[in-house]
Amino acid sequence: MTERDMRLTLEADFILHPGRRPLSLFTRVVTPAAPEAGLIFYHGSMVHSEYYMPWALELAQAAPITIWLPDLRGHGRSGGARGHVPAIRDYLFDIALTVAEFRRRWPELPLFLGGESFGGLLVFLAVTEIPSVQGLILSAPVFGLKADLSRGLQRIIQSADRILPFVRPLRPLGAEGIVRHPQWPRLIKSDPLVIRKYPLHFLAELLRAQRQAENVAPLVSVPLLMLIAGQDHIVDNQAAERICQQVRGPVWWKKFPDSWHALSSESPDLYQDTMVQFINTYYACDMVNPA
Repeated sequence: MTERDMRLTLEADFILHPGRRPLSLFTRVVTPAAPEAGLIFYHGSMVHSEYYMPWALELAQAAPITIWLPDLRGHGRSGGARGHVPAIRDYLFDIALTVAEFRRRWPELPLFLGGESFGGLLVFLAVTEIPSVQGLILSAPVFGLKADLSRGLQRIIQSADRILPFVRPLRPLGAEGIVRHPQWPRLIKSDPLVIRKYPLHFLAELLRAQRQAENVAPLVSVPLLMLIAGQDHIVDNQAAERICQQVRGPVWWKKFPDSWHALSSESPDLYQDTMVQFINTYYACDMVNPA
């Protein structure tokens, strides 16, 4: 164990997305004095990158890792229609664009990709198309939903999507069952950047992405850390088990028996320690406990 400079640099900037309709992708960055690795970590649906800042600050002090927290398009401070994406591939293109920007700034650093819930599903789909990723960190990835969506209901959703893709529900998404902290629902309901009414097309694309994950799983060869919430009320953990059985690379399976869905808020210390162990295993950073 060695001593190192514990000062952190905090940044917030936009990555310009090219194209006929350019949009800006907002990204928060936490960087220690001498980073030895990088982690690009994507938030779940409904929320945005600011919710992950406390955890990112702790992780950057525990390990020499620069942590990038982008807002998905249509979320947080990024551009795009709120909660809407033409196709899942647009998210994957955005991830590749962010990786390219990371490589431009840190060409020699090993890079890990990660995400929570919907963000975890997206980086899993993206990793097979992004070269030289050192490992993948998935936190309660939404490979399947606890809600029982029969094949018939899924077909109805897909058919309705072709007719009324922009229709949004009358009732907003509930804020309960994600984090057990009593102030969480009030925080979500008071945050103007939170999305609680997604268009029908978002759900249709989510279902397509879940099917796509089953297809790409045998192509995933990088080390995978799967962080699972034992009391998850949102995702079906059996879907994550099926994915892990298909991937080619080594899998770390870490279950937090008493935690709800948002592990970064539910079990931050154990969550951070597990990430540090994983990153240190697949890239020998000089990990330091700030205490």
